Amino acid sequence: LMWRWAWIAMATGEILALEGPPQSSVSPLSLRVALGAITEVLIPRGSALPAEGALKVTTTEDDQKVARFLLMAGERGPVEENQQLGTLLFPGLSVPSSRGFVELVLRATVTPDLGVQAEATDQETGRVVSWRGHLLQPTEAAGCPSDPGGIQRFSENLASTMPALARLRRIQAAGREFAIEQHQHRGDEVRTGGVLWESGVLLADYLSTREWVGKRVVELGCGTGLVACALLHLGAIVVATDSQAKVVEVARANVVRNVPQGADRFSGLVWDYSGGSLGMAALPGPVEFVVGSDLVYPSCPSEPLVKGVLAIFQEHREVFPDAPAPEVILVLKIRYHQATEFLHAAQGQPGWVVREVGAEDFPKGFSDVAHTFHLLHIQDRAL
Repeated sequence: LMWRWAWIAMATGEILALEGPPQSSVSPLSLRVALGAITEVLIPRGSALPAEGALKVTTTEDDQKVARFLLMAGERGPVEENQQLGTLLFPGLSVPSSRGFVELVLRATVTPDLGVQAEATDQETGRVVSWRGHLLQPTEAAGCPSDPGGIQRFSENLASTMPALARLRRIQAAGREFAIEQHQHRGDEVRTGGVLWESGVLLADYLSTREWVGKRVVELGCGTGLVACALLHLGAIVVATDSQAKVVEVARANVVRNVPQGADRFSGLVWDYSGGSLGMAALPGPVEFVVGSDLVYPSCPSEPLVKGVLAIFQEHREVFPDAPAPEVILVLKIRYHQATEFLHAAQGQPGWVVREVGAEDFPKGFSDVAHTFHLLHIQDRAL
């Protein structure tokens, strides 16, 4: 059986006639995807078949819920000068989100019978949506899409220089990768607690050098929960605290996502360390470590943190008089003067022994920026 195909070859403006069996050794046309008013090549014309191509794309609007992949065949850049093959529609994108920070990977294959297989993957959720068609048999009328769902190329540079805007961040710490979801709710009580800051990454990595199995740890300002995830992965029992209930929920969700086997060793507590009792009497045993990161900055001065650590030491002595005081490990980013003020105030507290970690003991990857942090160990030797 012989097949006859006719197609407009966009590169020359001539009619391209192909005769032969329904198999081809090379692609007669380029497979393209529309990015706004222009197209980008996924699989070039003349590629040996089967051929594969991939492109990482992202959204064009804040809080975009749908991505529309317009698949085309042809050799010209503008959308209107190529033949539309079909549309892969990807609904249900997570919101809230910032434009340019949702990661979607489009993969396509052209087979020797000129079948086209395309699939889009949401890098955050792993969800996949597929489409099938034929390189020479359009399934939809040509033209630009009028409904929402625009896509554009994903910029790795933008994601690396503005990580706070990414909805999902993949972080290496404690010998494994954690997928930490950030919360960008505009104007709600999550505020800075919904973003993973560099100090938290440093603390999670630094703590992995110790043995944590069975250790009871209180975290001050749990944020997105990366530090709690790392400690739980290493076998610790963690009480994660924050002054905002929503932030504790964010941390808990990331624990369940990343360390489900350790979720029974995690508890969240709404507590403002600048005042009030932590409620240690309700804990199953003495606290061995208190950890925290990025707890002082221009709108959060050093004095409340000093009082908070002092209150923890005092409450621990009252509730567990026979147990040694917990060791406090803090990572404070040196932005202005607040972090250094805390260091000096801590060094002046009677009975406190403060040790600052040197650059040579920072985790690999942080030693070059050690001068921008105070990484502190504080112990209470008061009688």
